[in-house]
Amino acid sequence: MGEERFALSEPTVEKITDAMYGVVNEEGGTARSIRLPGIEVSGKSGTAQVIGYATRERVGKKKQFEDNAWFVGYAPRRNPEIVVSVLVQEAENTAVKRPGPSYGT
Repeated sequence: MGEERFALSEPTVEKITDAMYGVVNEEGGTARSIRLPGIEVSGKSGTAQVIGYATRERVGKKKQFEDNAWFVGYAPRRNPEIVVSVLVQEAENTAVKRPGPSYGT
């Protein structure tokens, strides 16, 4: 499969950057718990279902079928120097799903 590239307008890049910054740094952001003092981290959090809800009802709620949690981020906000991608399998009772700092604990 060939590679296809396309340009993003500066206003589009600005909107995406602001939204990813908000995920980590704004009140109500879904990854607010991973803020780091003095570092402008931006990112996107998400959840991935392992099995459908109907199947989960049929087989019961078992540990191996709990949702996975994702975080993809970068820092600093402008001219990033580091990019991270984290997958937490069976994330039901991890810091990813709970409020509060997930580093240093």
